[in-house]
Amino acid sequence: MHIDAVGLSQNVKNTEAIFQLRFGVARRAKFIWLSLRGLVALVNPEWTEPLSIDQVEEVARDLNIIYINIRGALDNLAWFLLDMFGDESTRKLPPMRISLFGEDFTKDKNLQDVAEFTKGFAEWNRDLSSRRDPAAHRIPLSMPPAIIDAETRVEYERLSAEYSKASNDALKTPGHGKDAIMKFETAAALYDKLQRVGKFLPVFVHHPDEGPMKIYPTVPQDIGQLIKIARGIFEITITKIGVQFLTGYSYAWT
Repeated sequence: MHIDAVGLSQNVKNTEAIFQLRFGVARRAKFIWLSLRGLVALVNPEWTEPLSIDQVEEVARDLNIIYINIRGALDNLAWFLLDMFGDESTRKLPPMRISLFGEDFTKDKNLQDVAEFTKGFAEWNRDLSSRRDPAAHRIPLSMPPAIIDAETRVEYERLSAEYSKASNDALKTPGHGKDAIMKFETAAALYDKLQRVGKFLPVFVHHPDEGPMKIYPTVPQDIGQLIKIARGIFEITITKIGVQFLTGYSYAWT
């Protein structure tokens, strides 16, 4: 998708459309790819150990990068189509109404092939917007480091109490001598143990009132939907501007 967006940008004449492809779609696709690699490296489908706080933050960062750029790439594709084919009335729409799935945008007579194509993704887009889109709701995605169940609760509460006591003792120790250092090291060791209690589940959350969502297969499927949409729009564009299309890894240009 990254490479194809750059390739298509080299074969259209509209300056703004080139900008949306090269610096919008292509750049966002690269960010999604890098973040997906980071996500899988930390929490592959077989991962079972609780995550550290630092690992949780890394996963949350990658999740937010992925979903913000999925939404951003969809917007870039809409603006690309507007610059390439939109009629005068569509070009006068407020920016918030420029959307691949927007009623005002898809009624453009020059974009009827796009409207017909995107119908198949409308339900997915509604679900994405309502449950997983931090850009739409301004609520960042996050994930729990581990699940504390009945089996692990006793151990968690015991270590939590020990850590609280050790931390308080360290903070009350005057100065920075050997005794203080030892107490802080003891508290740090207990905190490390505390982070390893529980059972890891590969889920993430959006709004606190909604239930968790599984990372697998949700995240790869959402990325896959974006790729299908981009490929379909690239094919529609190629047909409209008369560029030869070859199936496979990339396009060949005439």
